[in-house]
Amino acid sequence: MEMLIATRFKKIPTPIVSGIIIFLCGFGVYLGRFLRYNSWEIISNPQILIADVFHIILAPYQHSEAWLFTLGFGGFLVVGYWMFKNLTYLKNS
Repeated sequence: MEMLIATRFKKIPTPIVSGIIIFLCGFGVYLGRFLRYNSWEIISNPQILIADVFHIILAPYQHSEAWLFTLGFGGFLVVGYWMFKNLTYLKNS
């Protein structure tokens, strides 16, 4: 995906885009694990899902557990991604 972004969008720094996507994945895990949303609810119930997401974004102190989980799980994913990326680099050397 990084190569696709790098070739298609030359002005966008791919590590920043990758980091944003990884932390959005962490937020998605929070939505599914703790708020019990499923993937089809973006189609079947988008108003409630979007309202909950905006409420979490606009009131961060009331939803500190959401931010802590997102940052923690996102950090875990970043470390895993970094390890995977460097192991494949070492394998090819």
